[in-house]
Amino acid sequence: SSKSYLKFPFDSIEILSHLDLVIGKKTKSRNDNNAGIIEQDSFFEVLNQDLYLNSFLNTADNVAFVITDIGGKKSKIKGFSRGAEKLFHYKPEEIIGQDVAVLHEQSDVDGFEDMQLRLRDGLKGYTGTSRLKRKSGEYFDALFTIHPLTNKRGELKGTIGVSIDVSELTNVQEQLQEQERVHKTLIKNLPGFIYYCDNDRDWTMRYISEGCLEMTEYQPSDFINNKVIAFNQIIHEDSRKFVWDEWQLAINEKRNIIIDYQIVTKSNQVKWVRERGCGIYDKEGKLDHLEGFITDISDIKRTELIQKVIFNISTAVSISDNLGKSIFHVKNELGKIIDTTNFYVAFYNAKDDTFDLPFFADEKDSLTDLPAGKTMTKYVVDTQKSLLANIATKKQLVKQGKLEIKGSLSKLWLGVP
Repeated sequence: SSKSYLKFPFDSIEILSHLDLVIGKKTKSRNDNNAGIIEQDSFFEVLNQDLYLNSFLNTADNVAFVITDIGGKKSKIKGFSRGAEKLFHYKPEEIIGQDVAVLHEQSDVDGFEDMQLRLRDGLKGYTGTSRLKRKSGEYFDALFTIHPLTNKRGELKGTIGVSIDVSELTNVQEQLQEQERVHKTLIKNLPGFIYYCDNDRDWTMRYISEGCLEMTEYQPSDFINNKVIAFNQIIHEDSRKFVWDEWQLAINEKRNIIIDYQIVTKSNQVKWVRERGCGIYDKEGKLDHLEGFITDISDIKRTELIQKVIFNISTAVSISDNLGKSIFHVKNELGKIIDTTNFYVAFYNAKDDTFDLPFFADEKDSLTDLPAGKTMTKYVVDTQKSLLANIATKKQLVKQGKLEIKGSLSKLWLGVP
């Protein structure tokens, strides 16, 4: 036959034609080495005869065909193909005449009567997944189909079950699900986020991982198709042209890209990020989209800046012969990493317990000298330790009798001996 052996749904005549199953009206076949054993009872009337039985059974050894009578939970096995022998590990002479329940989980057996009633009422068949049982007691996942076998008067006389072992497919599916879980966990714990986007001026996001929330303060869904904001909008305006130009150059040269630039978060915090990415091309070599990974490198950039500031200060002080210029240079360099709007340099005079102030810049006060007394500056000189103090720290020092407030009370004070 030119038709497929596994065409769904079957009708009873087509099943037997495709099975090449010979059923004699009053005949029992128990010892056919080519075809397996088909036990025939009087209630099985002739549905079809086919000349290709042996050929079919020899080529369908990975598909199990089991014929049963109609007996609800006690339905008996009347036919057992070579594929069934291979799948369930029973010999036909062992299983013919046994309850078909031995091949099924109890939950399936409990539904036999209802299924047979539905088949009697005209249901053409049913296909689904099931857990079947081998002779050893091992259960396996199967694609299971059951169809009615009727006589010429349309009376239900039996069923035929078609089973295909899909346990390997199930295992593969479980492995894929586990891999997906691992990938999601890895992505979730990356110090940044991955994405793929269009190569347009908005960098329209098609996918962006959850890590973007911590870095940008925007939800992933905010970026998808520019729903709330386009990714280009959070790139610092001083970096937008640079990012676009670098990407277009990399695309033209079909190479990966690594670039550092600044973004502005939802709360207007400026952060440095490092982007690694590449273009993804179709079979014709045409750009399809961009993929990459972006991570926060603000701490790295700050460390680099601090090192640069320290180097610049050291160099300027070592080559300058003018104290005022050196101090001014120190103030400007430190201003790159902290706010030095209010800044002074003090020299302690132990003779009269005062501070000379060769450089003093302050928004509220103007001083040239200062009694040491119980000041923050004197506390740093005495302890010979740097101190970063907020208002709470200052109040604690006042309570301990180590500090008397002089001048305006700042919210934050930093002193270095």
